[in-house]
Amino acid sequence: MIQTPLLEVTGLSIDYVLPHQTKRAVQDVSFRVYEDEVFGLVGESGSGKSTLCFGLMDMIPPPGRITAGQVMFNGHDLLALSREELRQLRWSELAYIPQGAMSSLNPVARVYDQFADTIKDHEGKQPRDQVQQRICEALEQVNLPFDVARSFPHQLSGGMKQRVCIALGVILNPKLLLADEPTSALDVISQRVVLEMLSQVRQNLKASIILIGHDMSLQAQVADRLGILYGGKFMEIGSTTEIFNNPLHPYTQRLISSIPSIHKKLNISILAQKGLSEAEKQVYLNSTELREVRSGHFVAV
Repeated sequence: MIQTPLLEVTGLSIDYVLPHQTKRAVQDVSFRVYEDEVFGLVGESGSGKSTLCFGLMDMIPPPGRITAGQVMFNGHDLLALSREELRQLRWSELAYIPQGAMSSLNPVARVYDQFADTIKDHEGKQPRDQVQQRICEALEQVNLPFDVARSFPHQLSGGMKQRVCIALGVILNPKLLLADEPTSALDVISQRVVLEMLSQVRQNLKASIILIGHDMSLQAQVADRLGILYGGKFMEIGSTTEIFNNPLHPYTQRLISSIPSIHKKLNISILAQKGLSEAEKQVYLNSTELREVRSGHFVAV
């Protein structure tokens, strides 16, 4: 059975244009996300994960700008839409869950008002009891009581704020969630709770998720497919099972070898002490294309 991609990105490049130089943060990136799947976008800090995420929504802050490529989402060419058309599409069909929930919510507005404003902005004014019911249902999806809606963000714990952001992201039942390292600022227990909530919401909505992060062990528990990003380019794309069982790119192999194990002592001294050599970096950055070596398994060459 041939799957139709929900999101198809082709040749996307994003530059940061400075007075005396131009830095390419995302380089000719192409990938697909299918319906009802979690696509894990993995890479070290500075690899271009968040920039790519903002590029998909055409929300690159200055001095960044999209210089090439196409982003097709559910039949829409996102980069060809007007600002108003794109604004209406965001949240209703394409929603963003931020990396830092601590600073993403409006500190001087109650949680209820932030939900209500989102609904009103995209769907117009609605009866208060109807809005209240929708907010209650959204909070229930992430196991939060309605009392949370009456709180200001500073009255909530970090894990609760992150769950509020998830509930806010799904309040309009989007088809695709962009989750930008949603657990990075949380303790291990809160991370597990948030991931369980995210998985539960995905099942309820039948939505797809792009899960951005650098924690390979976390991605292994959640993602259906993985894209390994380095220097703004994909090094490898494939199913999570295939990449963990048979990683083909040296960078992927080193990422996986760095995962701690309670069963055996792994030699991670190269990663811990000096990281990648300059020669290795240049080899990776000079990769020109992704080649399909097995069905659905692509490796940079």
